[in-house]
Amino acid sequence: MALWQLPGRKCRIDIVQVASPQWPFALLGWSGTVMFEKDVRRYTEEQTEYKLSQKGVTIRATDEPVTDIVSFQTEEDIFRFLGLEYIPPHLRWV
Repeated sequence: MALWQLPGRKCRIDIVQVASPQWPFALLGWSGTVMFEKDVRRYTEEQTEYKLSQKGVTIRATDEPVTDIVSFQTEEDIFRFLGLEYIPPHLRWV
């Protein structure tokens, strides 16, 4: 995390380092509002047999990673896997 102050304004930047296979999940987790992220995770847990985190998708019953079976290269892959319509990051703040 980094902090700096511009005249009359304070800013915060979070710097996150992730492994390449976790990139789409980290991007999904850090782009949009906290409520959007919580809603996607809640949907995943309540409507599917999976659990979503910033590290990947696991099978809820066994905690086994789905990434051993399915390849996720983009956020779109995650939305598609979950059966959701893709929402671009700039629309997640609405």
